[in-house]
Amino acid sequence: MENQRMTLQDEAAAIRYKQKAHSDLIAALIQYRESSKVSGRPAMWAWAQIQLDRVVRWSHLNEDLKLVEAIVAYQATGIVPDGPTQDMLDSFKSLLSSEELKALTYVRTTIAAA
Repeated sequence: MENQRMTLQDEAAAIRYKQKAHSDLIAALIQYRESSKVSGRPAMWAWAQIQLDRVVRWSHLNEDLKLVEAIVAYQATGIVPDGPTQDMLDSFKSLLSSEELKALTYVRTTIAAA
């Protein structure tokens, strides 16, 4: 029981660390972008904006991946017939752009191969 509690505490600490690193990166990119704008460095402002967009897109990809994996796991339990969960999965994927769907498929394939 004690080992399980430590594992959960370690996992929670790792999640907090990742969330802090993510928010710190976004904050740093926003600060850099704005200071570049003020100091008249349009190329650096554009670079920071591109990087900020990239970080935000990957954040959404991570959330999309968690949702798809949760739907697939729920489907695998057999609690409900495959139809409703497959419809849920298909309707979610139909809302993604082709770029988002391609990235999601790539990440899921890469994880499955590991």
